[in-house]
Amino acid sequence: MTKGDESLELETNDFATSRNIGQRIVHKLAETPSQLRLAGLSAWRGKERGLAVIAGVFLASLVITTVLAYGVGLSQLFFEESLSGEPFDAKIEYARTPVENSSGWSNNTTTMTGVCDELMEEFSEFSDCTLVLGRQGIHSGGFFNQDFIVAQPLEMLAITDDANPYWGNVTFDYPELADAGPPISSSRAVRFLGPEAFDGEFADRLGENIIAGLGEWPSPENVSAQRGVILPSTVASEAKANVGDVLDSLTFAYVVDESTLLEATVNNENCDGEVTPEQNEMVYCRMPMTATNLTVLGIYEPWDLGNPTLGPNPIFTTWEVLEETQRAATKTAMEKSLLNRTKWSTAVCQ
Repeated sequence: MTKGDESLELETNDFATSRNIGQRIVHKLAETPSQLRLAGLSAWRGKERGLAVIAGVFLASLVITTVLAYGVGLSQLFFEESLSGEPFDAKIEYARTPVENSSGWSNNTTTMTGVCDELMEEFSEFSDCTLVLGRQGIHSGGFFNQDFIVAQPLEMLAITDDANPYWGNVTFDYPELADAGPPISSSRAVRFLGPEAFDGEFADRLGENIIAGLGEWPSPENVSAQRGVILPSTVASEAKANVGDVLDSLTFAYVVDESTLLEATVNNENCDGEVTPEQNEMVYCRMPMTATNLTVLGIYEPWDLGNPTLGPNPIFTTWEVLEETQRAATKTAMEKSLLNRTKWSTAVCQ
């Protein structure tokens, strides 16, 4: 090769000097630290990327787990708070509506109380049990479906006391129920309790809210002998009622038939009682029933509104104030309620 007529000639020192084996080994050893450093940096950067992906997935899982745990915690807290405002914790119910000649259900009071006895014997989780008349028509076969809204409490209609004219001005409308849950009923309920509700765990819970100086939660013997009734303070205040007052009558309504507003199969032609359309888009045929000669034995401070399916802050009395024929007529409103604050308690509905 030429450049400006001059030849470019390579000298001997332009070529790499050949090394013997010893020199090559020494050179490799000298270069090893820097090569290891570069290899390590390359490998670490690749691992960093992998770790970043793993860390991202882990953190995302941690966040999701934390959110779920927080949500579950809130649900448990809400559930616990809702139970604290209701002496009845939960309920058991028939899965299907009873039909003629079907088995597995009963309207017999003795049979129903026998179920309660069996549950108390077989399950240590239950701390108390009694038969209650106070809720009609729950046959849901599951949780939180339409039947919970359709089923009705025994609704209060009137109380009379010849010695107290203020009862004539008392309304049993309960508009606050609209803020407590789904539109089930807008009226004050009445619950007819079995004798077990007046001692043991039931009595302890229900008696906690009796206002000092305004009676007591009675014993089974007293509530039966005096045909006792326990009033919420809001109702007692409106009626200017006092402990010891004798009520001439207590009238309530129970459902004998129902239909949707669209079907409209319940009407004045086939209902001997009162036809009442409700906010839950149902129409009911309600019949009145009256218990007589009841004595006010206690006045209680209402609980915070809790489970709307149980008719919050009702008027309490014993089902012994009803005649046997009246009890039979309201058997579709039966609940068997089992209590336990720390574990599940239940009610059975016909």
